[in-house]
Amino acid sequence: MDWVIFDMSNQNTLVALAYIKSEDNPLTVFCNYILYLLLIAPNQSLRVDELKSNLLNRFGLDMPKQMIDTCIRILKKNGNIKLLPHGAGYSIESTSFDTKEFEAVLHRLQKQEAVVLASVADFVNQKYKKNWTQEDAKRNLSYFLAEEGYGAKLFFQEEFQIDSSVNSPSWYIGRYISHIRQSKDSLELTYLEDIVNGMMIYQGVYQTTDYNQDKGQKFKGTTFYFDTKLILRALGYSWDAQVQATSELINLITDEYKGRIGIFHQTLAEVKNALSRAGRSYNNAERIADDELQIYSELNPTGASLFLEASTSVEERLKNELKICLCGDIEWNSPETRQNVIATTEIANYIKSKHKF
Repeated sequence: MDWVIFDMSNQNTLVALAYIKSEDNPLTVFCNYILYLLLIAPNQSLRVDELKSNLLNRFGLDMPKQMIDTCIRILKKNGNIKLLPHGAGYSIESTSFDTKEFEAVLHRLQKQEAVVLASVADFVNQKYKKNWTQEDAKRNLSYFLAEEGYGAKLFFQEEFQIDSSVNSPSWYIGRYISHIRQSKDSLELTYLEDIVNGMMIYQGVYQTTDYNQDKGQKFKGTTFYFDTKLILRALGYSWDAQVQATSELINLITDEYKGRIGIFHQTLAEVKNALSRAGRSYNNAERIADDELQIYSELNPTGASLFLEASTSVEERLKNELKICLCGDIEWNSPETRQNVIATTEIANYIKSKHKF
C-alpha cells in the first residue's frame, strides 16, 4: 500500500482489527478505542495529537483526523466527553463504558490469536519441516494479510495462486489457509475472517472523505453517481463486508448528507450486462469473469442461479428498493440543476465570433 493505515508490526494490531467485528456499527468500535484511551489517561484527558499517537501505539491504528473528529462528535453528542479550553483536548464527562470489560474482550481475542499462531507454526513445522516460532507465524501472517487485495481474496479462492517455485513465507501461509478451509467450523478460520473483515471495514471508513463539513451547504440535494461496481454491491452482489460498506455509504449520503444516489444509463446497461454474462457463465458451469460476482456465486449459489432473471429487474430494484434515480429522471431544466451548468452552446458561439475557422 502507498500509505500506512495500520501498523502490522504492533503486537495489538491483529486483535484491534478482529475487535472491529464485535459491533454492528464500526464507528461504535472506534469510539470505544477513544473512550478507553481517555479513561486510562492521566486526569482522563488527552490532546488530539496525543489521542492520535496513542491510537497508533496502543492499537496499531493510524486513525486519520476525520475519523477521530467523527467519533469525537458522537461522544460529545452522547455526553461522554467534553472539549477542554485553550486547545487542551478532550476529557471524560460521563460514561458507563467499562474498561475492565473492554480489556477482557481484547484478552479473549489475544488468546484466540495465540491459538491461531500456534496452529500456523505447528502446521508449517510438521508439514514442511520449517522451524517457525509463534513470532515468525505472527510476522508472516501479518505481512500476508497486509498485502493489498490478499485479505479480500483470502477466503474466496479454493487455492492460492502463489508462485510455487519460490516457497516464500506467504506461500506457506497460503497452504495453511487452504488447510483450515477444509473444516468449515474451524475456530482459526473464524478468527482470521474477523481480522480480514475488520481490515476491510477499517480501510473503507479510513478512505471516507472528511465528515467535518457543512453538510447542509455542500451536500443537501446533491446527486452522487455510483459506478457499476458500487451498484452491483448495492444490489447485494458481493461478499458481506463489501455489501455492508456500500449500504453504509448510501445511508451516509441519503440520511446524513441529505443527498441522492444517481446512475447513468450507460452504468445501468453495464450492470444488466454484467449480471447477464454472469448468469450464462454460471449456468454453463464456467468461471465468471467478474471476480466479485464469482465470489458471490460461491457464497450464494441460489442467488447466482437467478443472475439472468435479476438482470431484467435491475432498474425496478434501484428505483423501488434503493431509491436510486436514473440520470434521465433528474429535472435538468430546474433552477437548482441549471445554476451550475456550463452553457456550452453560448461558449462555442462566442469562440466562433472571435475566431475565423
